[in-house]
Amino acid sequence: MGPDGSRATDAPPTLVVADDDAITLAHVTRILSAAGYQVLGCSRGSEVLEKVRAGGVSLVLVDCAMPGMGGLEVCRILKATAEDVFVPVILMAARADASSRVEGLRNGADDFVQKPFDDDELVARVQNMLRIKQMHDAVRLAKTRLESLAGKDERSALYTESYVRSRLHQEFRRSERYQEPLAFLLLQAHAPVDATLDLGAASGQSAFATLAERVVQTVRETDVAAKFARSGIAVVLPATHFQGSLVVAERLWRAVTARPVAVDGTELAFSATLDPLFPSRPVARAEDMVASAMIALENVARRRAEPICVAQHDAYFFAPQRAEA
Repeated sequence: MGPDGSRATDAPPTLVVADDDAITLAHVTRILSAAGYQVLGCSRGSEVLEKVRAGGVSLVLVDCAMPGMGGLEVCRILKATAEDVFVPVILMAARADASSRVEGLRNGADDFVQKPFDDDELVARVQNMLRIKQMHDAVRLAKTRLESLAGKDERSALYTESYVRSRLHQEFRRSERYQEPLAFLLLQAHAPVDATLDLGAASGQSAFATLAERVVQTVRETDVAAKFARSGIAVVLPATHFQGSLVVAERLWRAVTARPVAVDGTELAFSATLDPLFPSRPVARAEDMVASAMIALENVARRRAEPICVAQHDAYFFAPQRAEA
């Protein structure tokens, strides 16, 4: 069973069959088991709900006229409490008149089979509903993936540049309103002057993804790390004052330089800037933070000796000490 309660793809679908008549229950169980399904039999409606809530159920086949909680009520509860997971419900009934079908559909039933039923027809209806479920599940998984990638760079664990710019604007407005500190950090991966960092190549993408993963693992959950420009990484640090942002900058530098990352045999270097914080006089807009960071990043790239530049203090450069091995 998967982490979301779904069954493993190589396991047969699990069906719950409920009927208070032991003979009918045994007959349906035998038919569906012979068709290759795993069948869980029940004689009460409450058992159906328990088994579905436990997860891993692909379809429910339930008798309408069980004593106590009948199939219609079971169906209504299942459909009312279902979240994103689609579990088809087929109702079994001695009557198949229009009013019975309408009542079943109003309670959320997905199909209807009349007793006594043809064995082949029953299997065909189950197969059809499982095909529909498979399509529902595929759409749900695709939707989940799209939601997880919203604002994310597909090649790394980072957000996109457009997302981080938008997020920086939001955090800036919040800082203005509540007079909270805000910091913005830019990091740049670069190769030595005699080498080329080609992020279009597979090796460059792999190296950058490694650096990105180290950054994501280092920052706080409330921070936002995103791909920025060609080979840069931007980090928005909400509610972070100068000293705190300096600690983050050093921590990031140590994380990304702790182990070498090579592109075609050439080790990457890593530099960082710590931008003007808010509130401060030079910063009137979120764009000021970005512009200052890019200028400081150019300065630090030229010097190379000191990998961190604090733009807040007139481009103060410094090199943290490497941790002892």
